[in-house]
Amino acid sequence: MLLASAVVVVHMSTLLWLNHVRFPLLPRANAIGWMMLLLSNALSIAAIFYRVRSASSPTNNRWWLYLASTCITSIGTIAYLLRSLSLLGSPADTSSLPILFYQLASVPLLMAISVSFDEFWIRSVRLLDLATAFLTAALFTVLVLIVTGPSFGHERYYLIDIIFDVRNLFLASCAILRLLGIAGEEEEQQFFSSIAIILLFQAVLNSARNRAIVHHNGPFWNLVLDLLFLTPFLVLCTIEWWSSVRLRTYYPSRALASFSRISISIFMTLGAILIAIGIIRIHFFAGAAGIILALILYGARMGFLGEEKLLLDPLTGIPNRRSLDETLSREWRRASRVQSTLVLLLIDIDYFKRINDTYGHQRGDSILIEVAQALRSTLGRSSDFIGRYGGEEFLAILPALSPEGTRRLTRKLCLAVEDLRIENTKSPYGTVTISIGAVAGDNSEMHIHSPSDLLRRADKALYEAKQAGRNCVRIVGLTEENSSPDDMGLSISIDS
Repeated sequence: MLLASAVVVVHMSTLLWLNHVRFPLLPRANAIGWMMLLLSNALSIAAIFYRVRSASSPTNNRWWLYLASTCITSIGTIAYLLRSLSLLGSPADTSSLPILFYQLASVPLLMAISVSFDEFWIRSVRLLDLATAFLTAALFTVLVLIVTGPSFGHERYYLIDIIFDVRNLFLASCAILRLLGIAGEEEEQQFFSSIAIILLFQAVLNSARNRAIVHHNGPFWNLVLDLLFLTPFLVLCTIEWWSSVRLRTYYPSRALASFSRISISIFMTLGAILIAIGIIRIHFFAGAAGIILALILYGARMGFLGEEKLLLDPLTGIPNRRSLDETLSREWRRASRVQSTLVLLLIDIDYFKRINDTYGHQRGDSILIEVAQALRSTLGRSSDFIGRYGGEEFLAILPALSPEGTRRLTRKLCLAVEDLRIENTKSPYGTVTISIGAVAGDNSEMHIHSPSDLLRRADKALYEAKQAGRNCVRIVGLTEENSSPDDMGLSISIDS
């Protein structure tokens, strides 16, 4: 945090010295300011790229989109730099080009905020969310293009400022809505809270500066512009510090999580419709097309969402037994067709009945949600699938997973639940733990003739794991001989 603050102070001091002490009367001194802002963009890109590399899926997808947004902003800054050097023609002829790039930057950012990358969501719903995000961003861009036209005269700069203020507040509100519904996923919480802080701070700074320079444009307001561009760098470099202030990971109630999931789509649709209404007064056909498309996308999403609800467990939000049965049947056919392996993990929360008896069923439900989110976030591949099998049991379906990958993943799952540090005084381990029964291998080698046979093997393996004292893993069907104990102290027994 101190290093990031020092970089910001040095950067802004250098800008002040170059523009107002060293080269205050240079004919193209304005270009120096844009060069410094371009450097600010570069610092932010470096900080975002670090987050891309350190984050796991699906959060790194969001960071990639935010990185694309910042790169597009940098192109707009370069356009302003070239414009200040008169390399793009006269400023009057090129005034809309940089503004257009700044607005286009909202397209990937809006997608990063609004689209769900969770694999258990129906693909059609994710595509419709993506289309709604693109439509909203496109309508913002159309509005900017219309306003920057010559027919608005000098009034266009005032209108553009309002559009960008509304855009930043809209994006920040979307990020806050998503943040309210995230349960126990620290990386996701960090992303949405970071974006919300950045956008809110930028909206306030940009609005104050744009209105102040109408009456007085001095070195102070140029520094404010530089700070606005440095905001992502400063926030992203201090994530660990302000995240550590929280006493525990945030878990929303079921009602709040449902509200977040529903309201984000409504908010996006309303945003698109309101922008289209603003356009329709100037360009009727473009605005009317925007309203119609927004309503069509929302109606289609609600139709698919009704189907999705039938496939999700209402308590944990992960796929239910019906969805698991359909996925297992599909993956079984695919594995048989291409002669690949199919791994099944049957996971049970140890001593769960004692949790309900000691802490109550409401606390038991809360623990189910926390464990479900931890298990889901630990699965790294897009093809991996996990759902609630029933009661306190979960089932993971893992296509084409190697024997070593099976051992490594079961270890990570057990440790992910242990790392939650959920107290269970009635357990000999003192915290909530899980046991796993796994079936791994080629179904032709194991003489398994149906998905139900595979499930029976997994159930038997889980029973053996529980008989062995719980908080352990029992794997059957590995073709590689390796039964060495886990280096973290976890008991993993293997039956080839």
